[in-house]
Amino acid sequence: MNSIALKPINLLQQKGPQGFSFLMNLDGLLSDSLQAHYSSWNEILSKHQIELTQIQFEKMLGLRDADFLNQLLKFSKKTFSLSDRNQLIAEKNQLYLQFVKYLNEDDLLPGVRNFLVGAKRIQIPIAIITENANASFVIERSGLKPMIQLILDGNLTPHGKPDPFIYLKASEILKYPVNQCIVFENTQIGLEAAIRAKTKIVGIGDAKILQDADLVFSDFKTIRAFEIINWFRIM
Repeated sequence: MNSIALKPINLLQQKGPQGFSFLMNLDGLLSDSLQAHYSSWNEILSKHQIELTQIQFEKMLGLRDADFLNQLLKFSKKTFSLSDRNQLIAEKNQLYLQFVKYLNEDDLLPGVRNFLVGAKRIQIPIAIITENANASFVIERSGLKPMIQLILDGNLTPHGKPDPFIYLKASEILKYPVNQCIVFENTQIGLEAAIRAKTKIVGIGDAKILQDADLVFSDFKTIRAFEIINWFRIM
């Protein structure tokens, strides 16, 4: 990212010295834990002769577990009762915990730690907005906890992504207006939720998938928190 000269403007008045908060997805954005989701789903579903391809998995990234399973059952034309679906999800999450039990700081994606340390240094509130029911475990094991002010799990909210509810709720809890929330997303479904919430958006990953974000970068290695803040102040 090119360096950006600051215009002589006043900081936004609502909350925090920088005037912005960061709302960040977790799996595949900060932590290298997507494969654990895929492997745990695949192992559980194969017992019921349900196929989950890598392509299907990637298309549904960002959905919470219940919505993910409902979509997959629709594709496979299989029917399960609500209690059976809940049992499948519980089994998947138990298996996921087995896959990530040795997760540590080395499993943060490239550039993530430096980026978050920089954000903390300039006092930007950071919220993890995720559909991962085991987000607290992943955050604890990967050393992210000291940098995080809020964990909002989509499984605990009435509507999952692409509904904007989870981002609007984070805005409310942090007491930052949505136009002062900068969302970092790596999935099309998460991007859609952020667009509908009318937040600022930074896409991390495939530019073709995330082309509707305000900014897109392949990873965190070449960007710094203050550069993102400066860009949104002058845009």
